[in-house]
Amino acid sequence: LMVSNPESAAEIILGVLTDESSAALDFTLGNIEFQLEKFDQAVVHYGKAIEKLPDFQRAYRNLGLAQFRSENLDEALEALLSALKLGDRDGDLYGLIGHLHLSKSRYVSSESAYRNALMYAPLELNWKTGLAECLLAQGRYAEASALFDELLLRHPEDNRFLLAQADAFLGLDRLVDAAANYELVRRSGLANSASLANLGDIYLNEGLPKQAAEIYQQTLNGNEFPLSRALRAVQALQGNREGELAKQLIQQLRSHESTMTDSQRNQLLRLRARMAMDDGDDEEAQLLLGTLVKKSPMDGKALLLLGALLRDENKWVEAEDYLKRVLHIQAYKAEAMVGLAQLYVAQERYEKAVPFLRDSLVLRPQRNVQEYLENVSALLKWQAEQ
Repeated sequence: LMVSNPESAAEIILGVLTDESSAALDFTLGNIEFQLEKFDQAVVHYGKAIEKLPDFQRAYRNLGLAQFRSENLDEALEALLSALKLGDRDGDLYGLIGHLHLSKSRYVSSESAYRNALMYAPLELNWKTGLAECLLAQGRYAEASALFDELLLRHPEDNRFLLAQADAFLGLDRLVDAAANYELVRRSGLANSASLANLGDIYLNEGLPKQAAEIYQQTLNGNEFPLSRALRAVQALQGNREGELAKQLIQQLRSHESTMTDSQRNQLLRLRARMAMDDGDDEEAQLLLGTLVKKSPMDGKALLLLGALLRDENKWVEAEDYLKRVLHIQAYKAEAMVGLAQLYVAQERYEKAVPFLRDSLVLRPQRNVQEYLENVSALLKWQAEQ
């Protein structure tokens, strides 16, 4: 009946089951319930079998499997370790123990279990994959990469292995190799947002902004792309003087504003203002930065940009006011001092510029600021001699 009608078999056992009956009956009932995918009930009867026979090795193993299927991972691991202590040994047992340790980020224990599993089953894909993931999580990138090489020899089209090996390549700073793996997955049409973002970052770092922009644009068409990565990409493109590419990304990003955080919306406003400045549209830039400063009065970057714009229009008092506000923001204080110095130099007030440049160098030594200080000091000396 266990084969042809397991429900009837369970009823027969329940009809004779008592506290004094053999533990084998509880164990068998547990097996039937496991077969019927009634895992919580199986756990109960495996537990009763163990109460009657504390050294019941097979009951501990099956209890662990039932708890694993019920997603009670801590209890599953405890039961499987009990089976191991009682002498149970095979690849499946060690492999599942390795998986459970890995799920809890216990990498040393996981690695040990997976290696034991592979002694019993050296070709088992799940255990070799688990070991590779364990090595990757420990930052042992060279070992992980070599293991993924083995896996890819057997399964060259498996995107899981290509992506995981790409992560290992990133850890080894082998960016070109990582990009090759990401590209293979992308061309299969199965790339996820994280891998596409990584690929875009690599292209950008390798001086290939057009390829990077293409990747970012592709990813923004999806719904899971990390917007923070796209915003950083725009900033990098602007820094590399790739204004048109940055503009295209900004247009796409604006369609995602409703899903952005306040911080991300502010960052997008700054990027739009920078784009307007690059296009020579100072009026639009001031409007955007003014909006941003109203929303976030202590946004150091926005205040610096707004101060620089007003300075260039000879609006000295307003520019000075904005730049002095930045002096109270420690992260941007050195830049604000340089900005104020530039403001005073533009007015030929060299005696006020020099102290700000000196103080800026104390906070953040920079060669270009040092050279600027020397030039301004020379101008001050010349002015005094006139």
